[in-house]
Amino acid sequence: MQELLFQKLPTSIVLTTGEKIMNFVFENRWYSKHEILKQFSIAEKTWKNWLYDEKGKKKKDLASMGIYKLPGTNYWVIDAPKFQDWFNLWIGATDDF
Repeated sequence: MQELLFQKLPTSIVLTTGEKIMNFVFENRWYSKHEILKQFSIAEKTWKNWLYDEKGKKKKDLASMGIYKLPGTNYWVIDAPKFQDWFNLWIGATDDF
């Protein structure tokens, strides 16, 4: 599984009319945090702020963001399409034409 996590991200992008929302095309696999940060141009500090409530006290419901912890490890994987849906809702993007 680990060798699949670090494959190159696809570069094809689908833009809707009016460019109100951008949807990346993802391969059917789990992604690492670093791949998602690069794809969505998210800063490390911003990422950490999204994961915790009130200055790092408690983790948020990460499954709603498409982020899952592998049992028995300190490794996290991301369901890219689910994260993209959460991200579009968070920034208020719409796919209205």
